[in-house]
Amino acid sequence: GRGSRFSLYATVSASTPTVGTNAQEGNVCTPDLTGTFMLLCDDEPTVLEGLRRLFSSAGALVYAAESMAGFEAMLADDSRIPDLVVADIRLREGVTGKDVANRIRRHFAWAGVIPVAFITGELLSDHVLRDFPKPFVLLRKSSAPKDLLADISRYVNAQRKIRRGKGWSSAS
Repeated sequence: GRGSRFSLYATVSASTPTVGTNAQEGNVCTPDLTGTFMLLCDDEPTVLEGLRRLFSSAGALVYAAESMAGFEAMLADDSRIPDLVVADIRLREGVTGKDVANRIRRHFAWAGVIPVAFITGELLSDHVLRDFPKPFVLLRKSSAPKDLLADISRYVNAQRKIRRGKGWSSAS
């Protein structure tokens, strides 16, 4: 008997938001991460939440954590293989995004090599990743959100085409 009860009715739309293009930009792909399962690791809570929302807005299912410890429960139930790992290059306590990506790749080694997108706010070159096995890409946090989303979408779609060409998929 006490309190309030509310109901909300809203129209559900099947459409997804699109990013407009200028005539000067030419042929720009509309970011679409629908059905993509990604693991996102960044030790800055604000950045982590911003990236999670950005990727989710394009249709991705995002599991986010500030460190490798945050992924341990997900790895214990490995019923879904990630399509992509997105990790900050530098994390707290001397751990790197390379460490996180390597741990996740080792865990899912039976499923093939999982693509990785490293993201950084530092002025680093691809040279810092010379010993990391491909496929991977290095992206900048300083990019505009729409550009970062477009870069991730292009990378994911390119990796999907490569996997289809090899006759396998990580989707489960």
